[in-house]
Amino acid sequence: MNKRLVNYIKILNSFFSCCEQVFDLHNVKPHEFVQYGLACMECIAALGDCCAQETRERLRIIVAGGDGTVGWVLGCLGELHERGRDPVPPTAIIPLGTGNDLSRSFGWGGSFSIKWKKAIKRVLDRAINAPLARLDR
Repeated sequence: MNKRLVNYIKILNSFFSCCEQVFDLHNVKPHEFVQYGLACMECIAALGDCCAQETRERLRIIVAGGDGTVGWVLGCLGELHERGRDPVPPTAIIPLGTGNDLSRSFGWGGSFSIKWKKAIKRVLDRAINAPLARLDR
C-alpha cells in the first residue's frame, strides 16, 4: 500500500479515538461496509438507540482515491437508495488518482496538497460543512 495513504489513515483515525473509522479498501470492501457496518448501525437504531440513529443520519463518507475508487464506493452506496435504506451518506473526495475528473467536477480539486496535514483538516471541515450535490444514475 502507498506509504502516503498509510499516513493518511493513521492521522484520520487519530481524530476519532473511540474506534476505527478509516478503512483500507484492500481489507474492507465498500459493499461489505454497506452490508454489515451500516446494517448493524441501522439495527441498533431500530431498537431505539438514538445515538445510533443520529450517527446513521449524520454519517459522512470520505473516499481517498481516483475516479475508479470513487465510482466503486458511490455504486455501493447507491444500493442503499435502491433498497429503501435512506439517507445515502454524502461522500467527499480526497483526489489521489491520476485523472480525478469526478473530484474536479464536484469541486474537490484534481490533486491533494503536498502539505497533507493541513489538507486533511480542510477536507474534514469541508466534508462536514460543504453543500450537498446529488448524482443521478
